[in-house]
Amino acid sequence: MKMLAAAFVLGLVLAGARALSAQVAARQGTAGRLDLYVVGEAFNLVQVQGSPGAAVGRLTWLSQGKELTGATCEKRLGKDWERIYLEVVAEADGQVDIDLQSEYYERTVPEDVRLVWADDVEVEGAAVTNGGFEEVGADGRPAGWRFTGPLPPERYSRDGSVARQGRNCVAVWYGGQARQAFPVQAGKLYCVSAWFRVMDPDRAGVLPSYRFEFPMPTYEQQVRLEFRDAQAARQAQAAIEPLLGGRTWSVSCRWDDNNPADLKMRDVMTARGYKGTFFLNGISDWFGGETGRQLLQGGHSIGGHSLTHPFLSRLNPNRQFREVLAPRMQWEAAADVPINAYSFSFCDFRGFPDGDEDQRNIAAALHRAGYFHIANGWFNYTVDTDFGLSPLLPADGAPIDDAAQGYLASDYQRGLHPHMSFSMHVWYDTPEKWAAFERQLDAYGRRPDWWYCNQSEYAAYRWQFRHSAVREAVARGSTLTLRLRRPVPAELNNAVPLTISFKGVAPDALVRASCDTADVELVRTPAGLGAVNLGHDRARRLPEAIALVENLNNHPALSSRDSAAKFPGLAALLHLDGGRLQLDVQESGAPLRDVTLIYRLPVAWKEGIVRRQVGDITERFHDELSPTRADDDYRRVCGPAFYAVQVDFTRDGRPCRLHASCFVPAPARDPSFPQGGFSVLGPVPEASLDEGALAEAVRTGRLAQGIPGAPGLQWRPEVAEAHDTISAEAVATVGDWSAVGDQASYYLLRSTVTCPEPHEAALLCEPASVHTAFLNGEPTASAPFHMREGENDLVVVVLVKGRFSAQNTGCFLRLVRPGTSERLTDVRYQPRP
Repeated sequence: MKMLAAAFVLGLVLAGARALSAQVAARQGTAGRLDLYVVGEAFNLVQVQGSPGAAVGRLTWLSQGKELTGATCEKRLGKDWERIYLEVVAEADGQVDIDLQSEYYERTVPEDVRLVWADDVEVEGAAVTNGGFEEVGADGRPAGWRFTGPLPPERYSRDGSVARQGRNCVAVWYGGQARQAFPVQAGKLYCVSAWFRVMDPDRAGVLPSYRFEFPMPTYEQQVRLEFRDAQAARQAQAAIEPLLGGRTWSVSCRWDDNNPADLKMRDVMTARGYKGTFFLNGISDWFGGETGRQLLQGGHSIGGHSLTHPFLSRLNPNRQFREVLAPRMQWEAAADVPINAYSFSFCDFRGFPDGDEDQRNIAAALHRAGYFHIANGWFNYTVDTDFGLSPLLPADGAPIDDAAQGYLASDYQRGLHPHMSFSMHVWYDTPEKWAAFERQLDAYGRRPDWWYCNQSEYAAYRWQFRHSAVREAVARGSTLTLRLRRPVPAELNNAVPLTISFKGVAPDALVRASCDTADVELVRTPAGLGAVNLGHDRARRLPEAIALVENLNNHPALSSRDSAAKFPGLAALLHLDGGRLQLDVQESGAPLRDVTLIYRLPVAWKEGIVRRQVGDITERFHDELSPTRADDDYRRVCGPAFYAVQVDFTRDGRPCRLHASCFVPAPARDPSFPQGGFSVLGPVPEASLDEGALAEAVRTGRLAQGIPGAPGLQWRPEVAEAHDTISAEAVATVGDWSAVGDQASYYLLRSTVTCPEPHEAALLCEPASVHTAFLNGEPTASAPFHMREGENDLVVVVLVKGRFSAQNTGCFLRLVRPGTSERLTDVRYQPRP
């Protein structure tokens, strides 16, 4: 049976042959990756440092107890050769393997080989054999190196046309790594480096893209600058500074999850002059609005971190939208503070097998939810988006100096993201850990030319920097009048000013500045330029009070239960009726002035953000929106749908905001999708499964009685709650991301798949989670396989392991036409015990 399982995994690879080939043909490796891991008897590699701007971390695939025996550094490449390095200290004598490859990605077809060139490997502190690949072995490969896959001649360039120096270099990828071990001594520091380059420099940076569908509104301001004479007014060259006050760098902190220790972190940051953002999950009884308000003290802010901390890419798009929008509305209302930035739970935003499409859908959901900044610095790594990003320093108490110094020394980094953030969890559970972290803050604190901001301020400023423009500059005498456009603060959700500096004149040539509609102050940038900080128009204040009214059962009639307690006399109801969103507002208190509506819809609709100016509301108000489906693909419309409207207004002279939402029941199941079409048996402990007996039970049709090694287990329906949450192409198993613990288990999934006519088919699924499968009693270890007309018995054996695993909740399954990723739409899945 072990051979059977191995054959099946091979079959999965073959089943995907040529699938997606048209899509992957245009892709090339975009990153160089250097891994180090201990060979033989385990010991830790500590004091890990890596290339600035790279993703530096641990090798999570190493077995339990060996998590600290490896390290990785992955960095996106440009057109030219780039050095990537890792520094480590060995805790014992032994050997460490060097592993050169391209970025990790979900490989769904054999053709998807994303190569990068590698050259000039060095180890400071030890010797490496043939680091330049110049020496050729008897087998025609580079002497001294091992390769985990084939090395065709074209991947060993030997004519000097590619090599960084010398004549030779090799092409590597995550499935065909170049490896070599070197000896280490306890307590000694080693720096391992290699040079990487993309295969085709002309295609460097060519990525799938997502651009905001609905631009943020802007408005116009006019500011008058008085110079000491007419010549200075004519010569002054206005430019919007990349950072507030023209500072050289911005520094912030990013802390995830609803953690009671956040309050101590607030105090630690405040005492040292730092500001940070707490990225929070949904409100709970033990972490509610009062805590959120307390976190704001000292100039800190709140961001979104999902409603329930899921692997976001594994959810259906309707649930994704609720996960990102609901916490923003909850926390805005609880703490009376607008929110504009988001961080990903589990740092997850790409799934199997459609990673690019998943990420674009998630980007669309975030945009429609009102976010424009992401506190994951690698979000634009594989899909090019216009979200602002916050690069992170090594997280959770790891050493940061090398990464920080690398940022500060990089003009490229400063031009792209002039920012670094301490991160990521408040897990400092001993006085020693807190002291070590506080020393890190002290080392980079109180520098007068740096901007110590929270991430909400940074997000709003950088968006203004990218989307504001001086439209006109007119000099009359000693006065220079500027007319500019900038994003509206109610959608920036932060009122940070904008800095305009003036080159071509002496810093003291600017003597006065004024604006009829906004505050403006003279400043001097660290570079010595005269400048102004221009505030937003006084009439465009941010909301000071925010409320939330939820319609969780989509009831249609406005009543007292729809009252906004924070605004006496105000009630609102949003509901969906026959494809029309309907908003009813009743005001029996003070009138609502200058009302703006912003409807927010999930990605199944073309109209994701709809803005309307409706003037004043004095008694009753009704509005309707009839959106247009983007498509009727069940994958996009399954699960309960979440809709919202943001109502911005002024009441008694005070700027306010009201969020109203509705939750609409899921449509009927589409039986052409696997979800809901399987019976489930499990969990079966990994050591208890008799694979031979299982194969025999499947072959002889006795599977309905259960299987040997799993006494007492009964076939059951899928976890019903998961149907509202996870993808329509996933069959629910555990039903929870974290419920597995340390023990691996099997789940058996069984369905009757009905075909209207005979089919040649292939099974597209994740080899990491699917152990084996049977069709009509026989293992599906070849591709394509034959599905007969009428009923077919499909059994899938799923391996679930590891706590907090993306595969725990459900198993992705897709029956496809051989040679494509095209889903079979005429099959029907029904549970079969």
